[in-house]
Amino acid sequence: MIYSATINRIIDGDTLVARLDLGLGIEMTKHIRLFGINAPELNTEEGKQAKAWLNDHLLFRVVNLDVDPKQIHDKYGRLLAVIFISGLNINQELISQGYAVEYDGGKRTGTPAPAQTATLPLPTPKPG
Repeated sequence: MIYSATINRIIDGDTLVARLDLGLGIEMTKHIRLFGINAPELNTEEGKQAKAWLNDHLLFRVVNLDVDPKQIHDKYGRLLAVIFISGLNINQELISQGYAVEYDGGKRTGTPAPAQTATLPLPTPKPG
């Protein structure tokens, strides 16, 4: 299902607040979780960069939200959606730009987003 929405607030690199147009003059405000991605936490520099990227590209703009009717909400009640603006898949773009990694909704593996890997030291091999 595709909904037109205006992005009102960016919470972090994978969560935002949008005003959805449900049709027939009906609108509602919802928290949106970007489906299929995970961005670094806001208390990191990488997390701040992901949020800033979303601010620059989405804040107060009209977008299309693609919502799978089989998986509408996450475990926190946020609407799961892929966001498109001018034909650009924002979820995929966040991954391509290094601001997020793919995420299936299960337990996080602890794998950092690509933007983080440049600042992390390589693991030290354990003596065997």
